[in-house]
Amino acid sequence: MSYPITQRDIAVLNAIDDFGFLTTEQIRRLYFSDCHRSVVYRRLGILHKRKLLKYATTTVKGCYIWRLTSKAASAIGSSHVLKTINHNTVYHDVLAAEIRIMMEGLGIGSNWTSSNRLLRQSRESNYSNLENIPDWLFTFHNKSKDMTCALEVEISLKTKRRIKETVEQYRDGRGTDMVWYFVYSKKMGELFQNKLRPYITEPNAQGWLHYTLINDFLSDPLKAKIHTMNPSFEIGSVCNPKKLNQKFPRNGSNTPVDKNETESTSIQEEKNL
Repeated sequence: MSYPITQRDIAVLNAIDDFGFLTTEQIRRLYFSDCHRSVVYRRLGILHKRKLLKYATTTVKGCYIWRLTSKAASAIGSSHVLKTINHNTVYHDVLAAEIRIMMEGLGIGSNWTSSNRLLRQSRESNYSNLENIPDWLFTFHNKSKDMTCALEVEISLKTKRRIKETVEQYRDGRGTDMVWYFVYSKKMGELFQNKLRPYITEPNAQGWLHYTLINDFLSDPLKAKIHTMNPSFEIGSVCNPKKLNQKFPRNGSNTPVDKNETESTSIQEEKNL
């Protein structure tokens, strides 16, 4: 039986290459929001049968995560294949992907580069202008100007020594206008900021390291606060949303529904892979 590849399938492969991996639910929201859930299960199943995708189960609500095979990477012109999934960090990595999806969808961030891609670029060039490799490096659309931002998702408390080293490495590095931490508690965010206080007399130090509470952002991203060294602001009040010049279409809006996608299938197909 033939399994034709659709335009939407190619868009999904490009997105997974960009993110490193995505969950079934993230793929559904990005590319199949206009379809029945069975369609995404069918398409991912076909890409798996065509040996273009690999999947693994996770402890994150029991969802599947999907990554490219070497065959898929070659087909879309990518030089990178995520060989394994680190199950010790998968919750963090799924959350980091979710934060990017929400920010990019609102148009408050663009030109995203993942930690995997940054690390690969660093190894290939034997040099990096970043002492730390952030979860994401992107352009934040601030109302006053666009800013190069390093985004870090922290779900567990580091030692004070490690926090001090991290802050100092970012401070001494080049290539970023701001560092933005997403944390679960105010205490964790303030620990990072407190390590910056010895340098507070330096130009722009107060506007350099910020944090946002993860649960606030997931609940209402534009009303979630960016906590600076002095005042705090709602994200929606300081950002300048821009329509993205996307490298691939999202939500199926520019991807016509292919008849091969709409054939009926059981909603349990994903479980039968």
